[in-house]
Amino acid sequence: MNIYTKESIKTYINSLKNYQGYIQFSDTPIRECDIFREFQDIKLSLTKGFIYEAHFFNGEDSIAIKQVNNTWIVDDVKKVDTTNKKIYHAIENLEVEMAQIWEAEEDEFCENMKVKKLKKVVFAGFKSKNKQKNEKTLLSDLTQEHKDKLLDKFLSIYNDKYITTVIDEIRSER
Repeated sequence: MNIYTKESIKTYINSLKNYQGYIQFSDTPIRECDIFREFQDIKLSLTKGFIYEAHFFNGEDSIAIKQVNNTWIVDDVKKVDTTNKKIYHAIENLEVEMAQIWEAEEDEFCENMKVKKLKKVVFAGFKSKNKQKNEKTLLSDLTQEHKDKLLDKFLSIYNDKYITTVIDEIRSER
């Protein structure tokens, strides 16, 4: 961890290249200009307030900035393992990815065997718009013939009178 002053934290943030993330100022809700959705060079849009917190990710390294009294603490985590990510819904349909960092250590309650313990949760970027689009448009991209085949397969697996009625109604509405 590194400690910065008000001026040096601005310089540090403006030096970040090819990151995505966000900045939360003390005097305003997060604005669109404070969110860096794509990997890009970071440029501050200052307010009358101070930087309360910020999080950045470049695909490998995660940076967390927190204001404490009159200093800013920067926690720079290198080579974040993103295999264990969780997704959280944020403002304006933005989905934030957070990576969990686990480390093995001896545990007195497990006969001093090494067990993995959660050490830190770090910002790991935003969920890709392409991933969101792909998940939402999967069915809409199918041809009608493929949709009918899926419905038939569904009916063959779940041979239920109610399901059959609903699928028949769907087909009759076309």
